[in-house]
Amino acid sequence: MVKIFHNGINYETKTKFKKYFKELIYNRIGKCNSVKNKSIDLFNELDILLKRHPEYEVHTNNMKDIKIITNRTNKKALECLVIYNDNNTESISWKHAYEGKLPTKLKYLD
Repeated sequence: MVKIFHNGINYETKTKFKKYFKELIYNRIGKCNSVKNKSIDLFNELDILLKRHPEYEVHTNNMKDIKIITNRTNKKALECLVIYNDNNTESISWKHAYEGKLPTKLKYLD
């Protein structure tokens, strides 16, 4: 059984951790141009979760904020965009963050 300990809470399964992550992004934050402006506490909570992303340091170097938008290819999904100091943006996968790993090369071929 997979157990994930995060922020003082023990999640018995990856599914329960994913549910917590998704609840934060879809319901507590929602679509917005600035998570920081919406709530600094929500920004900090999301940032802590995104630190599980295997390439967090690469994606967040010079980050000033996070934006939540509708995914361009899946209109039912939300996407996290890192906003850099120069106002450029780049997507960071919240799914890779909750999994704590990148997909295998085979998944990229699908």
